[in-house]
Amino acid sequence: METIFETGVETLRQKLMLMAGRAAASVNHSVQSLLQRDLDLAVQVRQADDGIDKCEVEIDALALQLLTQAPLATDLRSVTVAMKIAQNLERGRRRGGQDRQTGPRPRARTAGASAHRPATTRRPRPRDAQ
Repeated sequence: METIFETGVETLRQKLMLMAGRAAASVNHSVQSLLQRDLDLAVQVRQADDGIDKCEVEIDALALQLLTQAPLATDLRSVTVAMKIAQNLERGRRRGGQDRQTGPRPRARTAGASAHRPATTRRPRPRDAQ
């Protein structure tokens, strides 16, 4: 017989899998809309974002509720890992595109690059005097 906690953990797992599937589909559709220059698909991706955000909120709420009922330390780890995964899915899904709050992400520069000088290969460091 499953306890209430075990049932909650299973529900948490199912919600996490649902969110992961939605996030993967969102990334795939985003790439597809860029490659095909499909504005309608891009709009659909943007609209589906609310469903993914809702999943994250539901996962966090359920996880916090389960944390108050966790009988063992291993149960606590499982629940907190689920929260972290949900957070990473949400963040990873937005990583390559435009984030609503911050706008487009700047491109990272390679080591040694500046606005006026292109990146070059790194020079070896002088060996420490022995």
